[in-house]
Amino acid sequence: MTKPTVTVHKAQATPTRPSIMKRSHTVEIEDITDSFASEVSGGPASIVTGLMTPADTSQASSVHGGMAATEESTPPSTAPSVNGASTPKDDGTGLARLGRGVKALVESVNNLRHLGVEDLVLPLPKIVVVGDQSTGKSSLIEAISEIKVPKKAGTCTRCPLEITTTEDSSPDATWSCKVSLFKKYMYAPSDESGRSRKRAVSKDRPFGPFTTLQPPENLLFKTIYDKRQVIKTIFWAQLATLNPHEDHRSYVAKLNRDLENSNSWEPEDDTSCPLKVAFSPNVVRLDIAGPGLPNLSFYDLPGLINQNDDEDHLVSMVRNLVKDYIRDKNSLVLLTVPMTGDAATSSAGGLVKDMDAKGRCIGVLTKPDRLEIGNTWAQWIEILQNHLYPVGYGYFVTKQPSQSSLDARIDHVQARQEEIDFFEDNPPWSTKFQDFSKRFGTSNLQTFLSEKLTAQILNNLPNIEEKVRQKAEAIEMELSQIPQPPKENIPMMLSGKLYDFSRLFHKHVDGEYHTAQFEKEWLKIAAQFREIMENSLPKLILPCKADTPRQPVRCTASTPSSRTAMASTPSRSGVRAPTIDLLDSDDENVSKTEPGSHQSGAGQRDSRTKRRLFEDSRSSPAFRGQPSVGRHFTLSEVRDASQDGCAVGIPGPAHPKAIVHLYKQSVEHWRAETENFVATSGSLLRRQVLESLDEVFESYKQTPLAVEVPRIANAFVDDIIKRQSEAAAEAFQLEIYKPLTMDGQRHMELKEAAWDYFKARRQEHRARLELLQQERQHGRASEGPARQKEQEKIAQKLGADPFSKEIETLATVRAYYNMSMARFVDTMCLKIQGEMFLLAKKNVEVELRNNLGIMQPNADVLCATLLGEDPARMERRSRLTHEKQRLEQAQALLDALRSS
Repeated sequence: MTKPTVTVHKAQATPTRPSIMKRSHTVEIEDITDSFASEVSGGPASIVTGLMTPADTSQASSVHGGMAATEESTPPSTAPSVNGASTPKDDGTGLARLGRGVKALVESVNNLRHLGVEDLVLPLPKIVVVGDQSTGKSSLIEAISEIKVPKKAGTCTRCPLEITTTEDSSPDATWSCKVSLFKKYMYAPSDESGRSRKRAVSKDRPFGPFTTLQPPENLLFKTIYDKRQVIKTIFWAQLATLNPHEDHRSYVAKLNRDLENSNSWEPEDDTSCPLKVAFSPNVVRLDIAGPGLPNLSFYDLPGLINQNDDEDHLVSMVRNLVKDYIRDKNSLVLLTVPMTGDAATSSAGGLVKDMDAKGRCIGVLTKPDRLEIGNTWAQWIEILQNHLYPVGYGYFVTKQPSQSSLDARIDHVQARQEEIDFFEDNPPWSTKFQDFSKRFGTSNLQTFLSEKLTAQILNNLPNIEEKVRQKAEAIEMELSQIPQPPKENIPMMLSGKLYDFSRLFHKHVDGEYHTAQFEKEWLKIAAQFREIMENSLPKLILPCKADTPRQPVRCTASTPSSRTAMASTPSRSGVRAPTIDLLDSDDENVSKTEPGSHQSGAGQRDSRTKRRLFEDSRSSPAFRGQPSVGRHFTLSEVRDASQDGCAVGIPGPAHPKAIVHLYKQSVEHWRAETENFVATSGSLLRRQVLESLDEVFESYKQTPLAVEVPRIANAFVDDIIKRQSEAAAEAFQLEIYKPLTMDGQRHMELKEAAWDYFKARRQEHRARLELLQQERQHGRASEGPARQKEQEKIAQKLGADPFSKEIETLATVRAYYNMSMARFVDTMCLKIQGEMFLLAKKNVEVELRNNLGIMQPNADVLCATLLGEDPARMERRSRLTHEKQRLEQAQALLDALRSS
């Protein structure tokens, strides 16, 4: 950013007595940072932050050069000597002096403050005056701002007082002051249960009964055009703030009566207006405009109190209030310390140190006319040297009018002249302290503040610009979610939106969208469906009650073991005997089942484990079938089912009715798995419909349309899923109505493969059983390869299996299962694609259009209702639009400042 330019006349050190009034104020901004650096720290590097924190006492003293003989750096602002001038120049009051030379910078920051940037974005550079009670804070504010503030007991500062001055350069400009009550906190003396929290000051509630108010309120109190009315206006504005339960307009009326009936401009204690609270964190704001005024902000905070016999919690509350203001890293802190006692007892000074604000603190010693003569001078010399209680920018001394001068109603110019005379004519100021004279007087303080405030502004401008930009972008994004109601033909606009939705939805479903996510997810669901159907083919349980031995053989010391490698179990004699479990199946993965028992398939699953496919319309659907849910048959069951009958078109054994009966049992679980498949596909379809609607209608989320459109879409998808479920049930009924295949060759191949597999497993089972019987008879058992060879010999000698016909029957069933399963899975996938998805693509736009009433005679009224605004939405848009306008003005100000 191009640096603005102001001029600074670099003063040269001189052996003669420094002056505090005469100085050239012509400035070039490119010299300003060098000037600040040399004045503040003796070198240009310290201006990088605009503030300097002394590392130790000696560094602090060298920074400000306040000591008598070792001062080498130039004064922060070379000004005319106390001895060399009698009156200030006519062309510059003290208030104007504070902003002279850097007016464009300070004016821009205050314009940003008036635009509300401080509330919207971040705190702006400002000046905060803090101190203990009765340390001269308010008098210092008066000296800088040229207005009167209440100072009497009972009327002093009881809430933050913000004074903002702006220049009115119009030809007919006059002085004016707009007084407002800025309410950032709400008074809530009781909690939800009715318990009092007036004294409940804590970390979470730093201001006791005051809680944050969102949004803050700015209430106009009164606009005045006479400076003499300021003090009473502030007084009554404070009373209104300290009585938050009452209407502030009643205090405006009391102020008007006071101004009309009183002969005094000073406020008096009004016992008819008791205070509801003793202090308040809410702000009395003074916006002062007039010709020749600089743009500045000052904050006068309530003085810190060390004890309050009536309400102890007030000590913490006021302390928290002061901490809240000085915590801001962009604030310059003016710490007032009276010279009437020991500076070490300053509570405000301790607080500045605790808050790590010393580096941006300017000490102001007040009431120098009450300095005791004698041994206390050494303390104040060390303080002026910034050796004792050092602060970042050292100390100044100001002297405000005495009571007699106030009674004589002297003006600001006279007050400043009295101050000059005091430091010139009265020891020790004119004698022992004269080497610090460049730090005497309000005018020197004002000039120094001007330079420091300017440095603070210069260093913060880039951050302010960035924060304003970020906030503007955030508001723009938020406003895009709640656009203005359309002014064009609303039905036509909605019709166009629905067309856009339909095109987007088609692209997703057809796989034409760049990610093809919908198609990928559905193909995954279909593959999972087929896998489960393939893995649930009918299975044979090999053992049978007709086999010998009649009972299952369990592990004993003398019984050999299993169908596998005969794992051994140690016996009592130490001989490892093999184990066997004849509860076997042709499925290596199926759990062991008693002969004659079977898994009944998906139709008989525990209802407590039923899956919920569509927990949320936006979830990612996944097919979650149960593996190995097919029917398991025993040989006895197959034999019992066999019976003579006529052929039904299936090539195979002589028991076609038995085959049909067993086949129907084998596919019974298809009902549940097919419903699962349809529901999961419907869930995917629903998600895609809603996501496409979201993308097209994103900017109307805060309207009734955002409720109505998803409602219609969900009802539409529900209907499609219901139709597809009915179609799937019909397809299943067709499969079991009359099993049929025209591909006899393929069926024969599948049957032979299944038959060979069943016979081999059955023969192995019978051989193991015979070997077990022989081992029992001879009382010995072989192990390992020898036992395996023995079993193979037995298998070769076995006769015909008494269940060979049953094995052939189940092989025929399994062969047809594989053929019908492949056909059924393909049919269901085609139905999902060619019926469910196609129907959705064809009809969803029509369904939305019809149900929204776009084509009805009263479409204008219906559509306007759908886009109708609720009050909260209107208020939110209005607020955001106003904030956007303020930020646009702020950006324009910053752009102009950058290019100036």
